[in-house]
Formats: sequence, C-alpha cells, structure tokens
Amino acid sequence: MRSPSASRTVKQAAALPFRDLGGQLEICLLTTRKEARMRGRVVGSPVGYYEITKGGVRYTVAVYLLHVDRVDAQWDEQDLRTRRWASSKSAPWRPCLGKG
Repeated sequence: MRSPSASRTVKQAAALPFRDLGGQLEICLLTTRKEARMRGRVVGSPVGYYEITKGGVRYTVAVYLLHVDRVDAQWDEQDLRTRRWASSKSAPWRPCLGKG
C-alpha cells in the first residue's frame, strides 16, 4: 500500500528575479527571493514548470518572472548563500528566454 504523501502532488511557485539597469537586463542567480530579500512584482503568467520529488511528495512548480525593484543589502541567509546577478547576454539559459 502506498503512503498518502507518495501519491499526492503539491503545487508551488518559484520566482526568477530580474532587473533592468539602464537597458541592461540582469538575472539573479539564487534559489528564492525570500532568501535574498528581494521585492518586486510578478510579470504575467508562468514562463515554465518543473517537477521534483522530495520526501516522497511530488511537487509541480510554476516559475514566474519577478521584476525586482528593491534589493536589501542584508538578508537572513547571506552567510550561507551568495546573491549574484548575471547579464542576460552571458546567462547560459539565454536561448530559453527568447530572442533579443
């Protein structure tokens, strides 16, 4: 018999933070905006989905673009994580985001 958690799917959302610095698009390379203390607004519908299984539970994650307008200088996990911004021109996934 399957455990109840192994057969259920949980829906979650993830943010892909980006900012525009005078025409230069940058994408933040960090797992969540909460961990990096970023604020902004979600833009449009999900740009993609992925699935992951943790602890016998399957998660379906919708990924949204987050237009960042505020970044705190300090955040709770700054000793554990590094917040890095990458130019959209140098990002390895650039073809996935479309042309231009």
